[in-house]
Amino acid sequence: MQKNRRIIGGVLKNHALELLAKELLNNGRRCPTDLCLATGLPSWKVSRLLRRAESLGLAKSSNELRFERGRPRKYFELTPEGRRFFSKAVGG
Repeated sequence: MQKNRRIIGGVLKNHALELLAKELLNNGRRCPTDLCLATGLPSWKVSRLLRRAESLGLAKSSNELRFERGRPRKYFELTPEGRRFFSKAVGG
């Protein structure tokens, strides 16, 4: 079993994942840049954790609507299953 998915006694064993989960539970839909600023985690770690959560069906992403040049911002939010899972895991 991967370290990031291991839960013992309702506590996540990965501090970075716990920080990310708390931020998404409390504030809903967020972009990776906002998550980096709020948690103090490096962008590569936030991106990796979000991709993993998305592949497990715990989070989903959507692109911001843009009517100007530039790359649209990608937003992440927890799925109902992710909300239940992380609520139990972080004791919220």
